[in-house]
Amino acid sequence: MSIDNIVNSFQTDKGSWKKSLETKRKFSSNSIWYRFKIQNNLTENFSGVLEYPYPNAQKIEFYVLYPNQSIVQVKTGNFIKRSERNHQLRRASVDLKLKPFETIEVYVKINSFHIISSDFLI
Repeated sequence: MSIDNIVNSFQTDKGSWKKSLETKRKFSSNSIWYRFKIQNNLTENFSGVLEYPYPNAQKIEFYVLYPNQSIVQVKTGNFIKRSERNHQLRRASVDLKLKPFETIEVYVKINSFHIISSDFLI
């Protein structure tokens, strides 16, 4: 799966991406997509973890698009065994590695039967 597949399928099936400056909370058993950019403003490399801090999501998929067009894909959530997750944390997470002044684009698909919040932690 490529990042173009993700973007194009969303645009044709569900509408288009919309910019939001406010926290959204929704009760739904459907999938919710988030898209945002993260920039390293430091003069040195940055390594960290992006977390979705709410453990009630059934399935979360992270797609991290780097400037060289490589994509890191991580599937996690309550429907994924802990032994198959990239971190043994209860919260969903993905590793981030950014070069100085590098910007990455992140797509996150969250599927939950509970309230979904748009808060993320680095």
